[in-house]
Amino acid sequence: MALDKNQRTIRSLQLTYIPAEPTEEKTEKAETLAKTEKINRATLTNYIAAFINLFEPTLTAEKSQQKATELLAKGKGAPFYQQTEGTLRFVIADHNEKGITFAIEPIKLSLSDK
Repeated sequence: MALDKNQRTIRSLQLTYIPAEPTEEKTEKAETLAKTEKINRATLTNYIAAFINLFEPTLTAEKSQQKATELLAKGKGAPFYQQTEGTLRFVIADHNEKGITFAIEPIKLSLSDK
């Protein structure tokens, strides 16, 4: 989390999911690994949805969940995906087996001099 101390506001909030590496001691079956990954992915999606809802409280829990799922799908496999929506910027960085980072940051809008 990056804070702006002068204005007492959050500048950016970041969440990184790092998947557990299989150990040599555990010879886990592919089914078990896939099931665990699915559960972990659902947990990640829930955290992202909660962060979205924190910054955009007008969204319902269902809409926040849909937004989180959409962002993860669009950013899948991309080293960097960015989407700006209104006053928020969403960033997904997918580093494959090294993990996924999600960031959300409010952006300042300014009026044009024209």
